[in-house]
Amino acid sequence: MIGDSPKAKSDSSALKVQVHLYYPGTSGEPPRFLALQRTRAKGNIWQPVTGKVEQNEALIEAALREVEEETGLKATSVPVKVGEITFSKEGRSIHETIFVLESPGQEVQLSDEHENYSWLPFDEAIRLFHYESNRLGLKLAAERIEKHDE
Repeated sequence: MIGDSPKAKSDSSALKVQVHLYYPGTSGEPPRFLALQRTRAKGNIWQPVTGKVEQNEALIEAALREVEEETGLKATSVPVKVGEITFSKEGRSIHETIFVLESPGQEVQLSDEHENYSWLPFDEAIRLFHYESNRLGLKLAAERIEKHDE
């Protein structure tokens, strides 16, 4: 088990992670964030890596697992927690922990949940993300990267 993060109990569907993968810009360019496009059956929406925390799984473990499952990328560092958000969806309370993670590569192998991806600067990614919770997560991730680079 990695980290001291809380673990999902029996109702793991109410506990989720959101992971903002990025790679640093070069020569004064801003960082690029990964946006994943869901399949047509899932509405073709754009979002970061997201997913449910499995029963008895630590949050950091869930974040790392979701990154690998949805992108084929195996993290070489530990995701940094940047925030949490709770919202309602279909009458259920969802608690989502938000992480930022420097990407170990840029070649994504999409899972069957997604049909497209793009590495985008903040301004483009925030306009593309469908859910407000994902836009908030992106803001928190970008703030953390900016503070870390100072």
